[in-house]
Amino acid sequence: MTNFEYAVHRTLDSEGVFSDDKLDRGGVTKYGITETTLRRTMPDVPIESLTKEQAIEIYKLWYWEQPGWYKINDCSVAAVCFDAGVNHGTVVAGKFMQRALNTLSKQGQKPLLVDGWVGDKTLERMNEMLPNEADAIICAFNGERYAYYKAIVDADESQRRFIRGWMERLEVPLGDKICTS
Repeated sequence: MTNFEYAVHRTLDSEGVFSDDKLDRGGVTKYGITETTLRRTMPDVPIESLTKEQAIEIYKLWYWEQPGWYKINDCSVAAVCFDAGVNHGTVVAGKFMQRALNTLSKQGQKPLLVDGWVGDKTLERMNEMLPNEADAIICAFNGERYAYYKAIVDADESQRRFIRGWMERLEVPLGDKICTS
């Protein structure tokens, strides 16, 4: 299983198939793809007709290649970044990663700019820490995600209905045991 296949498999397990929950801020989704993302990529495909294969195409383009998660030298770290990009947007996921890496940086190391754009400096810092610090990176990253979810629920009680599903997304992946590249 490739890193991308593993990441998609994990995320699809969390996303389900079709959702039209009026309280879900993501709006109508299918396989975790919003109508906005679908229109940007496949404007002639109605969301109800989106296939799993088409969703995976969109995932690969917008949530794997565009933010650069494929450049991460660890399957598990790449998978949590990918999932966060799908769930929160790739810029927010990039900020989570930059803050997590800043938390784990060596004393005296210049902090990364937290702008959400995962460029060469962010990837270089991350890949210097891998594979030895993969678990610490995931833990710090998921701490950022937890705080984000908590802030949503604290600000809007109607969102509490989603918290358990969101918490399940924070389960630590075991991708390094099954990924090949």
